[in-house]
Amino acid sequence: YSEQIADILGNIRETMPPLRGIIHAAGVVNDGLLVNQTDTQFEQVLGPKVQGAWHLHSLTQDTPLEFFVMFSAGAALLGSSGQGNYAAANAFLDGLTHYRRAQGLTALSINWGAWADVGMAAALGEQQQQRLSAQGIGTIIPSQGVKVLQQLIEQDSIQTAVLPINWAKLGQQFANGIVP
Repeated sequence: YSEQIADILGNIRETMPPLRGIIHAAGVVNDGLLVNQTDTQFEQVLGPKVQGAWHLHSLTQDTPLEFFVMFSAGAALLGSSGQGNYAAANAFLDGLTHYRRAQGLTALSINWGAWADVGMAAALGEQQQQRLSAQGIGTIIPSQGVKVLQQLIEQDSIQTAVLPINWAKLGQQFANGIVP
């Protein structure tokens, strides 16, 4: 990844106006119970998020950026059954955000919930989407998500969760012994 990112950044420096910001929105899922996960499953999920974000950080830490946004996920905060590797990858992004800020660099990590009509959640089957809805987990309308992104960048936030959740409904799942 590093060489490809370095080539892209070099091309930007040589042929375009100065780079003003980065949005790292990579994501891969490869679900399975943690005890059944293979090294390959972890590498497939961690690679794009962890290696991609680290290379972008390393190769731009001397570049004056107005923003460096990493799309994390609510799974890093709340967990998600069968997604230990995904939660770990996103938790790395959250940690990198705080590391960058400690270095005096710009950084924002957004722990997004599922987006409607686009992204990984849009690929879920109707049955899976209905199950999430029944648990109180909603989706983010893309136009609203873009507005929230703009607000968070303007506010100079560090880490924020954007989770459309009916907390009472989700809490009832736990009260009934059902873990989402």
